[in-house]
Parts: sequence; C-alpha cells; structure tokens
Amino acid sequence: MLRVGKTEKNIHRLLEKLPSLKKVFTVLKENNIKYGIFAGACVYLLASGREPTDVDILVADEDFGKLSGLFKGRVEKRKGEKINSELFYLDEDQNLEFVSRLDFIESGEIFPIRLTPLAWDNTYIYQVDGIEVLLLNPVDTILEKAISPRGEEVGKHDLEDIEVLVKMVDIDKAYLKKRVDEMKAKEKVANVLKNFNLL
Repeated sequence: MLRVGKTEKNIHRLLEKLPSLKKVFTVLKENNIKYGIFAGACVYLLASGREPTDVDILVADEDFGKLSGLFKGRVEKRKGEKINSELFYLDEDQNLEFVSRLDFIESGEIFPIRLTPLAWDNTYIYQVDGIEVLLLNPVDTILEKAISPRGEEVGKHDLEDIEVLVKMVDIDKAYLKKRVDEMKAKEKVANVLKNFNLL
C-alpha cells in the first residue's frame, strides 16, 4: 500500500546520508527483487528517534541469490547458537546489510524471519525523490525484536524500539496474529506482546 507523510522526510534524510541507496533501490525495483527495510532502520524511518548505525534490508529467500549478480559485494553465512542468517554486503557501502534466511534459535526451536508472500503483501511503499522505497510492515520489526529481545550490552534497543513503534504507529493486529502464527512463535512472543497491549 502506498504511504505518505512524515516518514518520507526521514527517508529523504537517509537517502542524503547514504546516497548509494538511491541506486540500490532503483536496481532492486528494476530487477523485481522483493525486499523491505526492517529492524532499527525501519523504527527510525517510521517513528524518528535514534538514527540507525546501518540499514537492514530483508530480501525474499528466492531473490537473495540474485544480489551478487546485480552488485559488487560479498556473501556471508552466519551460523550460531542463537541466530543463523545469510548476509550480503556491498563493496562500496558497509552500512547496508541485506539479510535472508534469518532464523532465531532458542531451546532447539527455530523462529524464521522471512519475507513470505504474506509479509510482501503487507509491505509499505513510499515514493521519495523519484525513488520507490519499501519498508516491511512494523509488525515484522516488532516480532523480530520480541522473539529474542536484546539490550544495550550487545548494542541493541529491542524493547525500546517496540515501545516507540507502538506509540507512534498504528499496529495492524490482524496481520500481527497471522505473522505470529506463520512463524509458530505464539508462546515465544506472548509475554512481550502482552506487555505492549498487542495481544
């Protein structure tokens, strides 16, 4: 759905700060790559506040492999006890982090953060400076942060970011429920979502 308003000003500021984004978003659109800005950058763009240290872009699993043919950069695979992911970094801009196949792992359970057809259908579309910019629905950032909340000790502000989004953005609770079910994360996120009156 097409969105207009104050977020456009924040996107404009981001494009000025990271000029390479204009080319990146143009290439992604021209090649029909499904993506959406999420995590801390999404919080900043939708609700202002703390500027992000980087821009996280979730890419649909089926499109992730195309990035290395479109941009000069490198692929990294991270496998850990709590998080697995595939990442792509542009050679000229380390501030952009393309993410795919992102899994949070806890007590043997896997909670996938994916750009599924449901997530794609609920992506926000903005037109700024003649560039189309896509943001994941704020629900997706809320869930990414609610699954395994991290704090300042690791340079994160997950609960603070959820609070900001809940205060500043209309949360689509019907979509939230569908995404929780899709991720099979109802028990995992229940306490956090209840604390913010989202359940």
